[in-house]
Amino acid sequence: MMIVELLSLEFPQIKWTSGSRCKKHNRAVGGSENSGHLAKHGDTADKTVAADGTVDPWDDWLVRRIVWRAIRSGARGIGLYYYLRKGKKDSFHIDRKPRIQFWTRGLRGLLYFFK
Repeated sequence: MMIVELLSLEFPQIKWTSGSRCKKHNRAVGGSENSGHLAKHGDTADKTVAADGTVDPWDDWLVRRIVWRAIRSGARGIGLYYYLRKGKKDSFHIDRKPRIQFWTRGLRGLLYFFK
């Protein structure tokens, strides 16, 4: 996914945690059956359709900049995941869905775009 490379250059503090997955790994991490992370036969790195990342320490303003840069670079799906459990890191998801979609997991995420 060229978007991942562009974001990595502009925001070197991003730690990418997931990209393409085989079906077995996708099941193991709790991914949906039609996950954008599922590698299709013949996919190459520039055709990866989904990626997950995080920044440590988490910074809402930095993530907002990353999200808007991703959208300007062609990302159409944006997910924000906020965890209250110890050991789980807040993260974001980007993909190239056919239309723009935003989703969130966790109460903080509901307020994210309204700050």
